[in-house]
Amino acid sequence: KKIMAILLAYAVLFAVLPVVGADSGVSIDDAYVNFDSESNKWTFGTSLVEKTVQLNGTGQFLLTGFVNKLTGRDYIQNGAKSEFAIKVGTGSASPASGEAGGWVLAGWSENRGALGELEIKIVLRKGMLEVTRNYRVLPETGVIEEWSDFKNISGSSQQFSELRVLRARLMTAEAANVDLY
Repeated sequence: KKIMAILLAYAVLFAVLPVVGADSGVSIDDAYVNFDSESNKWTFGTSLVEKTVQLNGTGQFLLTGFVNKLTGRDYIQNGAKSEFAIKVGTGSASPASGEAGGWVLAGWSENRGALGELEIKIVLRKGMLEVTRNYRVLPETGVIEEWSDFKNISGSSQQFSELRVLRARLMTAEAANVDLY
């Protein structure tokens, strides 16, 4: 009986403990986020729209999918797109961007917002810069709000300029067919 009680206690303990590094997901109404820890890929959206972002093996943080679920159309064409860019320092240095690579995942979280929306925060670090990508998925809509927070973590003064947070390069294969762009 004592062995059975110990085995039962262990079974209950392991059933309620989270598995470190396992895939996870949460949903609120039709809004959801799923995380694949093996590929560092987040998929989030509603019954109308879905976005996929990924921190790949070279440290690039990219938008890899943006699908209209009503039509099945993916607006990301001709390869993945950078999610942000900002110039750090003075001179002719290239902007620090998701596309440039070298980013490390510092953490991520999801929670319910004050109005019932699903909020996702993905924190990345590279050198003196910490970038938090924020996504707010509004249930029962096709709306995903997004923004970036940039933080100097170097301890010394730095100049930030040329902020590019909403440079969406969508439907690039069809640019010739667009009247206004």
